[in-house]
Amino acid sequence: MELLSLPDNLDTTAFDLFRYWTTEAKKCFPDLSFSILDESKLVTDLKNSLTLAFECLIKEDKKKRNYLRGSYDRGYMYSFIHSNLNLTWYFEYIIKQSREYREISMLSALSRYLENDNLTKILISHEYSTLLKECINLKNYNEEIPELKIDLNTLRVSILHDDSNEYDLFHTAIENIRLIKILDCMKQKFPNFLPEIKNYFSDEQINSFILHNEIAYSKTL
Repeated sequence: MELLSLPDNLDTTAFDLFRYWTTEAKKCFPDLSFSILDESKLVTDLKNSLTLAFECLIKEDKKKRNYLRGSYDRGYMYSFIHSNLNLTWYFEYIIKQSREYREISMLSALSRYLENDNLTKILISHEYSTLLKECINLKNYNEEIPELKIDLNTLRVSILHDDSNEYDLFHTAIENIRLIKILDCMKQKFPNFLPEIKNYFSDEQINSFILHNEIAYSKTL
């Protein structure tokens, strides 16, 4: 949704928060560079965190919100923005500089290439079958590679039981490896490098922001 009554200091706040964040991040990752190409993306990140915070806030229990009107809403917003923005920047500027992310990107590129090259998939699948016959001393060996699926809510891996095309085995294997690597990244603990968000916005700013957007949201129902 398009937000109304955004705080006037959004740009400078985003830059100040990022400077603080990089200073703290450097203490844990001294070898990484945090020089960025487009500073406007920092403002977009903060705006996105505000949007998500408000959208989640209005889904909260109405009775709880009405009883603790003001303090609860502000606290919720501050806490959500803090965790979401820290996670966004950790992924963007730390995870993306990791070896694991580069490997995931390479696998993604390979997977994208194979989607449009059936001949290569057939040839590789044939080599795969030949290799197994050379090294497996079993009469009834299952060569099938089931497709994996990740539940983003629980971070659990499950198997999709469907009849895959035999020539997509290599593509399926690449996708499975890519998903597992993504899951490993998601399971990492994300240290907090941000200061208290409430020190960068006034209560009046957040109250006005919530009120204007709540009125606009109610008109869409």
